[in-house]
Amino acid sequence: MKKQMAWVGALLAVMLLLPLMGLAEREFAVDAQVERQDGFTTVRWSDSEEGHTYVVGYEPYAGNDTAQTAFWAGGDREASTTTERQFTFSTLLPGHAYTVEIMDDNGGHVAEVLTIPEAPAFTDGRLTTEGITVTIDGAVKPTLFDRPRGEKMPLSAADILSTMGQREYGLIFNVRLPVLSSSRTYLVQVAITAPNGYTETVICQNYTFRGNADRPTYSLYTGFDYIRRMYEKTGEVPTGVYTTELFFNGMPVYTKNFQIL
Repeated sequence: MKKQMAWVGALLAVMLLLPLMGLAEREFAVDAQVERQDGFTTVRWSDSEEGHTYVVGYEPYAGNDTAQTAFWAGGDREASTTTERQFTFSTLLPGHAYTVEIMDDNGGHVAEVLTIPEAPAFTDGRLTTEGITVTIDGAVKPTLFDRPRGEKMPLSAADILSTMGQREYGLIFNVRLPVLSSSRTYLVQVAITAPNGYTETVICQNYTFRGNADRPTYSLYTGFDYIRRMYEKTGEVPTGVYTTELFFNGMPVYTKNFQIL
């Protein structure tokens, strides 16, 4: 009888363990190392479960309490969805930190703060940062549907706040290159960081700089959505010094400050 009871007890123990067998804790994590190439950043993650579809998002990480805007990694949800365990971003910039979040199709998610490694200064053959000049002017859209026009710097926080929703303020980047013997196309990225740490990549697209151009100056209009989103997210347009950074193919070209008073 004792042997029979022992056998029954052992069987019950096995039956109680069966639901737990094969259900080891899921390993789902973002790799700390990223891969950089020509301005693009590839983020990878590991997952011990198979067959998931993932959606990828990110937001800048300033290391303080300033709220930041979250973005889809690919611009919208559809373009940010993948069945692979990696995603390549065009908006993550050297020297900046970001919270990258991976969400699966079953409600699981994982997030990690990643710092993008610094990159060497821009160079392309004989073209270096020494041959490139950048100036910044203010810009305003008198109504939300108008084309932007120049605005005297420094911009005024009082003017921006008093006309919020009626007109938009931004920047004009004037990028002057030396005369090029042939056209060159670069992934151009621009980041703006406010005094409170609010940051966005405001330009991220390919530009072709024409060879043998008579006037090799290119004007890039940007920042209109930046100021609006910063106000919506933080409730303020802080006064002080703002920092802009220009990159070609992920290499820093120019860092320049401007003020909002």
